[in-house]
Parts: sequence; structure tokens; C-alpha cells
Amino acid sequence: MSVLDHVPGKGDSSNGSEYACEGGGFEDEYPGIYEIIARQRYQGNLRKTGKLLIFVDCGKASLCVTDVAGVQIAFYKAESISEALSGLERALQAGKVDWRPDRRRNG
Repeated sequence: MSVLDHVPGKGDSSNGSEYACEGGGFEDEYPGIYEIIARQRYQGNLRKTGKLLIFVDCGKASLCVTDVAGVQIAFYKAESISEALSGLERALQAGKVDWRPDRRRNG
């Protein structure tokens, strides 16, 4: 099963390889996040790669992950960047991410 099974929508990409870039070890620690942001082939179809923004807001590490292919967005907040990445990874693997329509792209 793929974390992409839990994200609504489909998209396309122009590159024929499965991943848009090498993970450099990131994919070992955060395979779900890597899949969302770098995988461009899924179930035989092309998809647009996602985006991951890391920022600090009100003393907390905040992540914004966007599935461009499905026009969905989700946020995750924790005490540290490391905790936020680990928490988002666990949520992705469990299918517990609160994906919402990305209003910037949906109109």
C-alpha cells in the first residue's frame, strides 16, 4: 500500500522516472513524505510532484504538505522540526492526515 492511496485526486508529469529526484537518505527516514513530494509515477499513471514547506510559527515547527496532483493540502505542527517530520510521517503511514482542498488551486 502507498501513502498516495489516502490522497484524493490524480495529476500528470512530464518525466518518465518513478521519482523526480534522489532522496539522498531522506526516503529511508521519511518514506511517506518522500513519496508525496517526489513520486511522479503511481499505479502506472504520471502525477505532479508535491511540495513540503517547513516554517516556524508561534514557537512551533509547522509543516505544510501539498499534493499538487490531487490539489490537496495538509498541515502538521509540533515542538521541533524533527518531531513535526516524524509526526507527519506517522500520520501519512496511518492514513490519518487531514487532507483538505487547496483553495489557492481550487478557485
